Amino acid sequence: LNLGGIAVESALEGKDASGNTVGYVLNSLSNDSYGGVVKISVGLKEDGTVTGIEFLEISDTPGLGLKAKEPDFKDQYVGKNADALSVKKGGGAGETEINAISGATITSSAVTNAVNAALYYVHNCINQ
Repeated sequence: LNLGGIAVESALEGKDASGNTVGYVLNSLSNDSYGGVVKISVGLKEDGTVTGIEFLEISDTPGLGLKAKEPDFKDQYVGKNADALSVKKGGGAGETEINAISGATITSSAVTNAVNAALYYVHNCINQ
């Protein structure tokens, strides 16, 4: 799946001992980060709820964009389930929003767009 500057590179299905689908791991990317491409792995429950994200590749500025790798930022995605998430500057993010990293809104948006690619894939390509 390629949606312009964002894409899903791979999707794996997780199954329990009985063979029931319990979730997915998707590797997605955004070409629009401050340092270029950002690649992440997104874990999602079967219903599309994010269980976590991990970085596979990011080349952003130390002390700014690289703060995306810290739990304060990346753990915001856990438990979110929406068609798409948006980035909010200045704090106070709502249910479908992610608080931007201060001074690194471009990075925050790029990571969120990569998560959105995974959400889109699960909601529209798998669970339809």
